[in-house]
Amino acid sequence: MQFETFMRTNKQGVEPHAAGTEECTDFFHFMYSQGKKARTIDQAKSALIAYLNAKGLKPNPAQDASTRRYIVGLQKYNNQNNIDEKKKAHTLTVIELSTLLNALSSSHPFVGTMVRLALVVGFIGCFRISEVLGLRWNDIQLVEDNKGRYLSVRLRWHKKANVEEDSQVYHLVDETTFPCLRVCAFHDDYISKLRE
Repeated sequence: MQFETFMRTNKQGVEPHAAGTEECTDFFHFMYSQGKKARTIDQAKSALIAYLNAKGLKPNPAQDASTRRYIVGLQKYNNQNNIDEKKKAHTLTVIELSTLLNALSSSHPFVGTMVRLALVVGFIGCFRISEVLGLRWNDIQLVEDNKGRYLSVRLRWHKKANVEEDSQVYHLVDETTFPCLRVCAFHDDYISKLRE
């Protein structure tokens, strides 16, 4: 076990059953200094509690308030200093989106066009994946008026939402800077594939 190895190498060979709260917090600090995350250290603490209980150590130093405070303090320190414990999803750049859309253009004509439209709607509208996947056919309309051409997208707040009362309408315009963000053109492609 890691704790036994730690005690042999860092605590002059003190037996694990003779450990106190100081040795436990030193072990947790040693793990943190080796790059272990607070979540991993918390799991190690749980394993250490079980290990010391099995050794018959009463009171269990791994359950002491100071060891609990160390773990909580470590988590707070990470939060305050923006040390990210969780891996966040990578957000696509416009160039990556363009590459993906180009790759989809050579896939199945109908499915590729549908996925391209969904990706661009989600990207321009900054919608969640679940919001894009929850769209129904009548939630998307191509509108042309004196302001120009835009795609009107209605998002419902929940599945059983009343269409008029419990929804939000977004108007997405073609982004002229990047050809891959011309949402109205993707809508036109999708409609033409439906009619084929």
